[in-house]
Amino acid sequence: MAGNPWSKVALGALAVVAAAAVLVVATDEPAPDPARPEPTRSADPDGATELLGDGPAWTQPGSPVATPGSPGVRNGLVLLQREEGRGELVLVDLRTGEPRWSLPFDSALAGSAERFAGGGILIGNGVLVRTRTGVALLSLETASLRWRADVRSGAGERYVLAAANDETVLVTVGPTRGGPPRVLALDAGTGQRRWERAGLMPHGMAGGVVVGETAPGGTVAAWSTASGATAWTLAGFASARVALTADDDVLVEGRTDAGEPVRRVYEANDGEQLVELGDPGVGACATDGVRLIACPRANGPRDRVLQTFDVADRRTRTLSGEFRPEFVCLVGPDHVFAASAEAYFVVARGGALVAPDLPGRPVAATEDHLLLRSDVAGDTADPPLTSAYRLRK
Repeated sequence: MAGNPWSKVALGALAVVAAAAVLVVATDEPAPDPARPEPTRSADPDGATELLGDGPAWTQPGSPVATPGSPGVRNGLVLLQREEGRGELVLVDLRTGEPRWSLPFDSALAGSAERFAGGGILIGNGVLVRTRTGVALLSLETASLRWRADVRSGAGERYVLAAANDETVLVTVGPTRGGPPRVLALDAGTGQRRWERAGLMPHGMAGGVVVGETAPGGTVAAWSTASGATAWTLAGFASARVALTADDDVLVEGRTDAGEPVRRVYEANDGEQLVELGDPGVGACATDGVRLIACPRANGPRDRVLQTFDVADRRTRTLSGEFRPEFVCLVGPDHVFAASAEAYFVVARGGALVAPDLPGRPVAATEDHLLLRSDVAGDTADPPLTSAYRLRK
């Protein structure tokens, strides 16, 4: 990514995002990450029956759309994108899979002359999308326009919905080439502009600050969500990036000035270091966004374990058993979903192996449902499929 500030902005989080104690959604990646190869699926038909039952409640084409701080599943709704980039946006009922509304690319927005230009972020009071001139908030009921905001200051500028929560929307705006983007903070309820500033590639928000990287290959910094003022900048790193946020904490991965690869948790409001969670080269972490961070960790030259950090009580715990995690997909209310070299699997928060082989990649979990993604076999032109399973208690 070095030299291209838009790469980080466009992809968002590399691992997982979350927004409520009962919900976690993994970001929808445009292609498998080379550092996280898809498992070689085993053929065990009973590998997840005890947890998922005999089959999905429903299956729909597309993938949940998620960005840091804003899941693609919330309040009984799922926001799906049919195809990467310019695909149709569909809001469906989590329980039944029935569409509430759909929005094809370049279609006119109800109640406006604006047109849908991509993106999609599900927040508490609507769905955020890009338009031809800026961003807009659509209603959950009918996709009608609630507000719109122009964000470009001139022709030829590129803009991306970087992250959002129920209070703040972050948009990055700037020239396609020749300089870093500016960060615009908008009020999520009205679309009014709060502040604008250059110098950060935002990852997400936590503890009253926006966290991100100062530049490709730079360090991590935090700005106030209220004013845009610098809250803190990490020192002692040759390079660093934000991996994820959890409640009021932020997980940072990077290389120190001495060349040591590190993975550390910091308090978001003041940048105080809390704990180290091993080597970031071992594999990606995930979080439920409010209570738990889970990471794979090397346990000798040939073994791996799961290490968790409880955000509330500031304690780490090691989970080991008949599993070897290569990376963690997501953390649910009761489970950790991870991948070995052979399969996706599920571990209870206490450490017991619950399901050794899932029939797809975990992309979202609530207290009652698990969403799995699978690509259409033999036809890469078709969108992936998302299946919703009711979790057995």
